[in-house]
Amino acid sequence: MHITLCDDEPLFLQSLQRQIARWAEQAGIAIAMHAIFSAEALLREWESGLETDLLLLDIEMRAGISGMELARRIRAQNPHVMIAFISNYAQYSCQGYEVQAMRFLPKPIADERLRECLDTALAQWNVTQAESIALDSMGSRALLRHKDILYAMADGHYLQIYQTISKAIVRPRMTLPQLLEQVHSLARCHRAYAANLLYVRRVSRNELALVEGTHLPVGRKYYSDLCQKFDELYQREQNG
Repeated sequence: MHITLCDDEPLFLQSLQRQIARWAEQAGIAIAMHAIFSAEALLREWESGLETDLLLLDIEMRAGISGMELARRIRAQNPHVMIAFISNYAQYSCQGYEVQAMRFLPKPIADERLRECLDTALAQWNVTQAESIALDSMGSRALLRHKDILYAMADGHYLQIYQTISKAIVRPRMTLPQLLEQVHSLARCHRAYAANLLYVRRVSRNELALVEGTHLPVGRKYYSDLCQKFDELYQREQNG
């Protein structure tokens, strides 16, 4: 798992890197860490092709754009990357929902709070590393990574599979239950729809909202199971 840290306090960054290294050693996983000292520098690297799985961003930096503005720009380009904020300012929590921030961590970061954040990120990252699925669509063979599937809609004997970044719609001849058997991060929310839980922002009894703005209906018979699977997705790794 690749973790990128952005904070304008070098001593704090060094301490945070040591905390993360201890967590990784205890968890028995290999990680790559990259520390950057300003939002502008991170944005330049991002626009030059930086790839990371988790961003830990300070919100209040002394010069240039804030961590919140940086997160908005990154989220506009990428719905996948996980974002956690480092901040002592509670007023930013509402803005965090705009960029689907997974956590707000106050300074100094307690080991327990950091460990819980990293455990959750690892659980989500493990799901995204699942194998791809090969599908026959419109006379050709399509290979989709599980994390690239946003949602699927039943259309007669076919499915319409919508992707997170590509505008192309994959249309295999199969049923929703057949797709759910192969892509475990998908959950049925309606007789005609299944959503990728990685990108569910909010669930109510009538509809769910995905991170990029799509709203899907939630059927009464699917609501309880949908909520249970949503919780299990982020608890699976911690519970072993």
